[in-house]
Amino acid sequence: MPTSNNRPLLRVAVISDLHIDRRHWRARRLERALARMERSEHIPDLLIVPGDITDNGEEGSWQCAARSFAKYRPAGLVLFAIGNHDTDGGETGQRNFIQYTNKICGLRLEKPYYSRAVNGIPFLFLGSEGSALDAVLSEEQIAWFENEAAAAAETGKPVFVICHQSFNGTHGLPYTWNRDHSATDPMEGGIGVKNDRIRAILSQYRNVFYISGHIHEGLCRGKSENGYTWSSVEDLNGIRLINAPCFMFPNHDGDPMPGKGYMLEIFDDRVILLGRDFLRGTWEPNFVYSFVLS
Repeated sequence: MPTSNNRPLLRVAVISDLHIDRRHWRARRLERALARMERSEHIPDLLIVPGDITDNGEEGSWQCAARSFAKYRPAGLVLFAIGNHDTDGGETGQRNFIQYTNKICGLRLEKPYYSRAVNGIPFLFLGSEGSALDAVLSEEQIAWFENEAAAAAETGKPVFVICHQSFNGTHGLPYTWNRDHSATDPMEGGIGVKNDRIRAILSQYRNVFYISGHIHEGLCRGKSENGYTWSSVEDLNGIRLINAPCFMFPNHDGDPMPGKGYMLEIFDDRVILLGRDFLRGTWEPNFVYSFVLS
Protein backbone atom coordinates (compact mmCIF):
# COMPACT_ATOMS: atom_id res chain seq x y z
CA MET A 1 0.00 0.00 0.00
CA PRO A 2 2.65 2.59 -0.93
CA THR A 3 1.13 6.06 -0.76
CA SER A 4 2.92 7.61 -3.73
CA ASN A 5 4.24 6.69 -7.15
CA ASN A 6 7.38 8.62 -6.27
CA ARG A 7 10.27 6.70 -4.75
CA PRO A 8 10.80 7.81 -1.13
CA LEU A 9 14.23 8.83 0.09
CA LEU A 10 14.08 5.88 2.44
CA ARG A 11 11.72 2.99 3.14
CA VAL A 12 12.01 1.69 6.72
CA ALA A 13 10.43 -1.41 8.30
CA VAL A 14 9.97 -1.54 12.08
CA ILE A 15 9.30 -4.67 14.11
CA SER A 16 9.95 -4.86 17.85
CA ASP A 17 10.19 -7.32 20.72
CA LEU A 18 11.24 -10.47 18.87
CA HIS A 19 12.07 -12.35 22.10
CA ILE A 20 14.10 -15.01 20.33
CA ASP A 21 15.37 -17.93 22.40
CA ARG A 22 16.02 -21.62 21.71
CA ARG A 23 12.36 -22.43 21.02
CA HIS A 24 12.00 -23.24 17.34
CA TRP A 25 8.52 -21.78 16.89
CA ARG A 26 9.85 -18.32 17.69
CA ALA A 27 12.59 -18.59 15.07
CA ARG A 28 10.06 -19.85 12.52
CA ARG A 29 7.74 -16.91 13.20
CA LEU A 30 10.57 -14.42 12.74
CA GLU A 31 11.85 -16.16 9.61
CA ARG A 32 8.41 -16.10 8.04
CA ALA A 33 8.35 -12.30 8.36
CA LEU A 34 11.94 -11.91 7.15
CA ALA A 35 11.16 -14.05 4.10
CA ARG A 36 8.13 -11.91 3.26
CA MET A 37 10.22 -8.75 3.50
CA GLU A 38 12.84 -10.26 1.21
CA ARG A 39 10.18 -11.16 -1.38
CA SER A 40 8.30 -7.88 -1.07
CA GLU A 41 7.68 -5.74 -4.11
CA HIS A 42 9.13 -2.85 -2.10
CA ILE A 43 12.05 -4.29 -0.11
CA PRO A 44 12.86 -1.97 2.81
CA ASP A 45 16.07 0.01 2.67
CA LEU A 46 16.31 -0.38 6.43
CA LEU A 47 14.87 -2.73 9.06
CA ILE A 48 14.86 -1.40 12.63
CA VAL A 49 14.25 -3.58 15.70
CA PRO A 50 13.73 -1.33 18.78
CA GLY A 51 14.90 -3.86 21.36
CA ASP A 52 14.28 -7.25 22.94
CA ILE A 53 15.81 -9.10 20.03
CA THR A 54 16.34 -11.97 22.48
CA ASP A 55 14.29 -13.16 25.42
CA ASN A 56 17.14 -13.38 27.91
CA GLY A 57 20.36 -11.89 26.47
CA GLU A 58 22.14 -15.25 26.56
CA GLU A 59 24.62 -16.18 23.85
CA GLY A 60 22.58 -19.22 22.85
CA SER A 61 19.56 -17.02 22.16
CA TRP A 62 21.70 -14.62 20.13
CA GLN A 63 23.05 -17.55 18.12
CA CYS A 64 19.46 -18.51 17.26
CA ALA A 65 18.70 -14.93 16.19
CA ALA A 66 21.87 -14.77 14.10
CA ARG A 67 20.95 -17.98 12.26
CA SER A 68 17.48 -16.63 11.43
CA PHE A 69 18.77 -13.32 10.11
CA ALA A 70 21.53 -15.03 8.12
CA LYS A 71 18.97 -16.96 6.05
CA TYR A 72 17.38 -13.85 4.50
CA ARG A 73 18.08 -10.35 3.31
CA PRO A 74 14.95 -8.54 4.55
CA ALA A 75 16.37 -5.05 3.96
CA GLY A 76 19.42 -3.26 2.66
CA LEU A 77 20.50 -2.70 6.27
CA VAL A 78 19.36 -4.05 9.66
CA LEU A 79 19.85 -2.05 12.87
CA PHE A 80 19.04 -3.01 16.48
CA ALA A 81 18.43 -1.12 19.72
CA ILE A 82 19.10 -2.91 22.98
CA GLY A 83 16.07 -3.91 25.07
CA ASN A 84 15.66 -4.79 28.74
CA HIS A 85 15.51 -8.51 27.91
CA ASP A 86 18.75 -8.16 25.96
CA THR A 87 20.41 -6.65 29.05
CA ASP A 88 19.54 -9.62 31.26
CA GLY A 89 22.83 -10.65 32.82
CA GLY A 90 24.10 -7.08 33.09
CA GLU A 91 27.50 -6.60 31.49
CA THR A 92 27.35 -10.04 29.85
CA GLY A 93 24.07 -9.11 28.17
CA GLN A 94 25.58 -5.87 26.90
CA ARG A 95 28.63 -7.69 25.53
CA ASN A 96 26.41 -10.20 23.76
CA PHE A 97 24.30 -7.40 22.27
CA ILE A 98 27.38 -5.61 20.95
CA GLN A 99 29.01 -8.78 19.62
CA TYR A 100 25.95 -10.10 17.81
CA THR A 101 24.67 -6.74 16.61
CA ASN A 102 28.07 -6.28 15.00
CA LYS A 103 27.81 -9.76 13.47
CA ILE A 104 24.20 -9.55 12.25
CA CYS A 105 24.16 -5.88 11.23
CA GLY A 106 27.74 -5.55 9.99
CA LEU A 107 28.65 -2.83 12.50
CA ARG A 108 31.67 -2.13 14.70
CA LEU A 109 30.02 -1.06 17.93
CA GLU A 110 31.90 -0.68 21.19
CA LYS A 111 28.92 0.51 23.25
CA PRO A 112 25.18 -0.29 23.27
CA TYR A 113 24.36 3.16 21.84
CA TYR A 114 25.34 4.51 18.44
CA SER A 115 24.26 6.55 15.43
CA ARG A 116 24.06 5.80 11.74
CA ALA A 117 23.11 7.91 8.72
CA VAL A 118 21.19 6.02 6.03
CA ASN A 119 20.77 7.82 2.70
CA GLY A 120 21.71 10.98 4.56
CA ILE A 121 18.96 10.56 7.20
CA PRO A 122 20.23 10.35 10.81
CA PHE A 123 19.22 7.51 13.16
CA LEU A 124 20.28 7.70 16.82
CA PHE A 125 20.06 4.59 18.97
CA LEU A 126 19.88 5.04 22.74
CA GLY A 127 20.89 1.96 24.72
CA SER A 128 20.40 0.96 28.33
CA GLU A 129 23.65 0.26 30.16
CA GLY A 130 22.05 -1.69 32.99
CA SER A 131 19.73 -4.62 33.56
CA ALA A 132 16.73 -2.64 34.89
CA LEU A 133 13.32 -2.45 33.22
CA ASP A 134 13.84 1.25 32.55
CA ALA A 135 16.69 2.71 30.52
CA VAL A 136 19.95 3.08 32.44
CA LEU A 137 21.68 5.96 30.64
CA SER A 138 25.12 7.09 31.82
CA GLU A 139 26.25 10.71 31.84
CA GLU A 140 28.68 9.75 29.10
CA GLN A 141 25.80 8.55 26.94
CA ILE A 142 23.72 11.66 27.67
CA ALA A 143 26.63 13.89 26.58
CA TRP A 144 27.12 11.78 23.45
CA PHE A 145 23.41 11.99 22.67
CA GLU A 146 23.29 15.76 23.10
CA ASN A 147 26.12 16.17 20.57
CA GLU A 148 24.66 13.65 18.14
CA ALA A 149 21.20 15.21 18.25
CA ALA A 150 22.65 18.65 17.50
CA ALA A 151 24.67 17.30 14.58
CA ALA A 152 21.66 15.36 13.26
CA ALA A 153 19.45 18.48 13.36
CA GLU A 154 22.08 20.38 11.36
CA THR A 155 21.50 18.04 8.40
CA GLY A 156 18.04 19.55 7.82
CA LYS A 157 16.64 16.00 7.57
CA PRO A 158 14.11 14.42 9.94
CA VAL A 159 15.85 12.90 12.95
CA PHE A 160 14.91 9.39 14.12
CA VAL A 161 15.67 8.36 17.70
CA ILE A 162 15.25 4.70 18.60
CA CYS A 163 15.03 3.55 22.21
CA HIS A 164 13.38 0.44 23.60
CA GLN A 165 11.58 2.39 26.31
CA SER A 166 8.98 5.11 25.63
CA PHE A 167 8.94 8.49 27.32
CA ASN A 168 7.42 8.32 30.79
CA GLY A 169 3.67 8.87 30.78
CA THR A 170 3.15 8.38 27.04
CA HIS A 171 1.16 5.69 25.18
CA GLY A 172 -1.00 5.22 28.27
CA LEU A 173 1.91 4.66 30.65
CA PRO A 174 2.14 3.75 33.43
CA TYR A 175 -1.18 1.93 33.16
CA THR A 176 -0.45 0.18 29.87
CA TRP A 177 2.64 -1.35 31.46
CA ASN A 178 0.57 -3.38 33.95
CA ARG A 179 -2.15 -5.59 32.53
CA ASP A 180 -4.24 -5.08 35.64
CA HIS A 181 -3.81 -1.29 35.18
CA SER A 182 -2.82 -0.82 38.82
CA ALA A 183 0.46 1.03 38.23
CA THR A 184 1.03 4.09 40.38
CA ASP A 185 4.68 4.98 39.68
CA PRO A 186 4.64 7.61 36.87
CA MET A 187 8.01 6.35 35.58
CA GLU A 188 6.90 2.73 35.29
CA GLY A 189 7.34 1.28 31.80
CA GLY A 190 9.16 4.35 30.48
CA ILE A 191 12.71 5.65 30.13
CA GLY A 192 12.90 6.29 33.85
CA VAL A 193 14.91 8.90 35.73
CA LYS A 194 16.70 10.31 32.65
CA ASN A 195 13.40 10.93 30.85
CA ASP A 196 13.40 14.71 31.26
CA ARG A 197 17.03 15.01 30.14
CA ILE A 198 16.33 13.23 26.84
CA ARG A 199 13.11 15.15 26.30
CA ALA A 200 14.84 18.50 26.90
CA ILE A 201 17.49 17.67 24.32
CA LEU A 202 15.01 16.65 21.63
CA SER A 203 12.57 19.48 22.32
CA GLN A 204 15.09 21.92 20.85
CA TYR A 205 14.71 20.52 17.34
CA ARG A 206 12.10 20.13 14.62
CA ASN A 207 11.04 16.99 12.78
CA VAL A 208 12.08 14.55 15.51
CA PHE A 209 10.61 11.03 15.50
CA TYR A 210 11.01 8.80 18.56
CA ILE A 211 10.46 5.06 18.00
CA SER A 212 10.05 2.64 20.91
CA GLY A 213 8.69 -0.79 21.83
CA HIS A 214 8.68 -2.50 25.24
CA ILE A 215 5.07 -2.11 26.43
CA HIS A 216 3.51 -4.77 24.12
CA GLU A 217 0.68 -2.48 23.09
CA GLY A 218 -0.99 -3.43 19.81
CA LEU A 219 -1.79 -1.01 17.02
CA CYS A 220 -4.37 1.46 18.29
CA ARG A 221 -5.51 4.96 17.41
CA GLY A 222 -7.05 6.11 20.67
CA LYS A 223 -8.85 5.15 23.85
CA SER A 224 -11.09 2.13 23.63
CA GLU A 225 -14.44 1.75 25.36
CA ASN A 226 -12.81 0.21 28.41
CA GLY A 227 -10.62 3.30 28.75
CA TYR A 228 -7.40 1.31 28.84
CA THR A 229 -6.05 1.69 25.30
CA TRP A 230 -4.03 4.68 24.14
CA SER A 231 -2.75 5.66 20.74
CA SER A 232 0.36 4.05 19.30
CA VAL A 233 1.21 7.41 17.69
CA GLU A 234 1.31 10.56 19.81
CA ASP A 235 2.75 14.07 19.79
CA LEU A 236 4.87 15.25 22.72
CA ASN A 237 5.17 19.00 22.17
CA GLY A 238 6.43 18.51 18.64
CA ILE A 239 8.25 15.19 19.13
CA ARG A 240 6.44 12.52 17.10
CA LEU A 241 6.16 9.35 19.20
CA ILE A 242 5.74 5.96 17.54
CA ASN A 243 5.39 2.86 19.71
CA ALA A 244 5.79 -0.48 17.93
CA PRO A 245 3.69 -3.48 19.01
CA CYS A 246 5.23 -6.74 20.14
CA PHE A 247 6.02 -8.86 17.10
CA MET A 248 6.36 -12.25 18.79
CA PHE A 249 3.43 -12.43 21.25
CA PRO A 250 -0.19 -11.25 21.38
CA ASN A 251 -0.45 -7.67 22.59
CA HIS A 252 -2.48 -6.79 25.65
CA ASP A 253 -3.99 -3.50 24.47
CA GLY A 254 -5.20 -2.37 21.06
CA ASP A 255 -4.97 -4.92 18.24
CA PRO A 256 -3.80 -8.10 20.00
CA MET A 257 -2.44 -9.91 16.94
CA PRO A 258 1.31 -10.64 16.85
CA GLY A 259 3.42 -10.15 13.74
CA LYS A 260 2.64 -6.48 13.17
CA GLY A 261 4.74 -3.35 12.88
CA TYR A 262 5.25 -0.37 10.60
CA MET A 263 6.57 0.75 7.27
CA LEU A 264 7.87 4.31 7.11
CA GLU A 265 8.17 6.16 3.83
CA ILE A 266 10.44 9.18 4.16
CA PHE A 267 10.12 11.93 1.56
CA ASP A 268 11.63 15.41 1.31
CA ASP A 269 8.50 17.06 2.67
CA ARG A 270 6.74 14.38 4.71
CA VAL A 271 6.94 11.04 6.49
CA ILE A 272 4.22 8.42 5.95
CA LEU A 273 3.58 5.75 8.59
CA LEU A 274 1.79 2.59 7.45
CA GLY A 275 0.61 -0.26 9.63
CA ARG A 276 1.90 -3.59 8.32
CA ASP A 277 1.23 -7.26 9.15
CA PHE A 278 4.62 -8.76 8.39
CA LEU A 279 3.55 -12.34 9.07
CA ARG A 280 0.72 -12.27 6.57
CA GLY A 281 2.16 -9.74 4.16
CA THR A 282 -0.84 -7.41 4.37
CA TRP A 283 -1.38 -3.73 5.09
CA GLU A 284 -3.44 -2.15 7.87
CA PRO A 285 -5.51 0.38 5.84
CA ASN A 286 -7.02 1.93 8.97
CA PHE A 287 -3.59 2.69 10.41
CA VAL A 288 -1.99 5.35 8.22
CA TYR A 289 -0.41 8.63 9.38
CA SER A 290 1.11 11.46 7.37
CA PHE A 291 3.53 13.85 9.07
CA VAL A 292 4.33 17.08 7.24
CA LEU A 293 7.95 18.20 7.76
CA SER A 294 8.48 21.81 8.73
